[in-house]
Amino acid sequence: MDLPIGPRATHLLETWGVVAEANPTGPAYDLTHPTRSAQYRERLEMFVEEPSESNFEALWNEQVLASASEWFPSTARSLWSGTLEDLAVFFDEIRTSGQYDDSWAQRVSWGQVIPELYSRGRDGPIVSQQARNGLRKFGIDPASDFDEVVDQLTSFEEFYRDISGHVTASTTKPIPIYEEIDQLFALVTTATQEDISAEASGPRDELYSALRGYPASSATDRGPIEIDFEAATPAIDGHIAARRNDAYADLETDHWAGGHYETWKWDFAAYIANDVANAYQLTDLSADEIEPFFDAFWTNSDEYTDTDMLSTPVPQYLLGRWGVVQLGDFRETCEEDPERAAAVLSMLFSEDEHLVDRLEQFYEFAASDNVSDGNLLRIASTLLMGVYPDDYVNFQYQRFETFFSNCSNAESLETGFDARQYYRIVLACRDLRDAMQSELPDASMLDVHTLIRLYQDFRDDSE
Repeated sequence: MDLPIGPRATHLLETWGVVAEANPTGPAYDLTHPTRSAQYRERLEMFVEEPSESNFEALWNEQVLASASEWFPSTARSLWSGTLEDLAVFFDEIRTSGQYDDSWAQRVSWGQVIPELYSRGRDGPIVSQQARNGLRKFGIDPASDFDEVVDQLTSFEEFYRDISGHVTASTTKPIPIYEEIDQLFALVTTATQEDISAEASGPRDELYSALRGYPASSATDRGPIEIDFEAATPAIDGHIAARRNDAYADLETDHWAGGHYETWKWDFAAYIANDVANAYQLTDLSADEIEPFFDAFWTNSDEYTDTDMLSTPVPQYLLGRWGVVQLGDFRETCEEDPERAAAVLSMLFSEDEHLVDRLEQFYEFAASDNVSDGNLLRIASTLLMGVYPDDYVNFQYQRFETFFSNCSNAESLETGFDARQYYRIVLACRDLRDAMQSELPDASMLDVHTLIRLYQDFRDDSE
C-alpha cells in the first residue's frame, strides 16, 4: 500500500529515529518497559479475575489505554448498561477471541475504544483512536473498517522501519516496533506547544522542533462541564424576560443584551420539523436525496418567516461569513460521494448511536484542506440543532468561549473539531435549558443558543 507521506513527515520520522534512540523518554512519549500494552494485559487479567471499581479504574488509565485520555472512567462506566461482572465477561470475550468482531461495538457506545481493547491485547498493529489521529497527522486518511486500519498500520510500519529503523533495537531491552509506533502517535497527538517550547534548548530540541506545525491540543479537563448558575443568573433572567415580552421579534425593542432580532431560529426549527423532516427520512437518506436535501435545508428564509428582515438562508446566520463559504466546499464533498454522504448524514441524525461516534464518523468523511475543523463542527452542530432543537446547540467558538469561561468551571475551550468537548458542552447546555424550563416551560436549545450568542454583548454592555 502506497502511503502519501510528505517531506515534513519523513523529516519527523528521521529525527525520531535519532533523538528517541538517544533519549528513550520525553514529554508525551516513553520507549521503556513496561510498555503500555504490557501494563494493559496485566491489568486486564486482574479486572477479569476480580471485577471491582478499583481494578476497572486501574485498567481504564491513560498510561495503559490511549482511549482513557479521551474517555473519563465514569463516562465509560455510565455507557455500560450491565454490572461490573458483566463487563469483565465482555472484556474476557474480547481478550480471548481469535479475531475481531464488529458486533462488539454494538454492545456499548465506546467508539474506537473496542478496537484498542482487542488489538492491545495481542502482538501486532495497535488500532486506537490515537492511532487513527496519528495516521492523519502523517497525511494518511484512516479507514473506518478495523481490518483496513490494520493494513494501513502494517504499511506504515514498513515505512517507519525504513526511515526510523527499530529505534530501541540497540538497547538491552528493546520494545516491539508497534509499541514504538504507539508512542510516536502519542507524541504527535498529545505533545503541546508548551512541551515544544520547554524542549527548545535541551537534548530533544530537534525532535520537538520537528513537531512545529502539527496541530496539538493542550491538556484539558476531561470531567463534566458544570454551569456556574450564580454567574449565569443575570443572563438567564434577562433572556427569560425578553422571551416573555416578545423582545426578540424586532430590532426596536431593547432587552437584556440590547436590540437583537432572534425569532428567525424558531421559524427555522418549525420549518425543518414541518417540511424537511416530513419530506425526508433523515436517519435513512439515500444518495439521490443529498442534493435536494441541501436545497431544502438551505432554502431562503423568506420561504418560512413572516418578516422582511431576512432574505438569505437561516444557516448563514449560524455559520458566519467564512462558514458559509466553506459550507459550499462541504456540500461539494457530499455531492462528489453521495452514497457515503447519505450514510454519514443518516448516522449523524440517528440517535441510536452515541453523539461522539456520530461526530467522529462525520469528521472522517468531511475533513479536508478546504474546510477548517472549527467550521466543520459548526456545520455539523447546525445540522443537529436544526433537526433536534430540543437537544443540540449550534457551536460557535468565540461566543461559547466567552460564556463558558465566565459562567462554568471550564477555564477555556479548545478550538477545532473536538467531538468529546462538544458532547460535554451539549450536556452542560441541557442543564442550562432545564434550569430555564422552570420559568419558561417551552425552553429549548434555541433558548440556550440565543443566551450564549448574546451573552458577549450583555457582558460588554455591563462593563
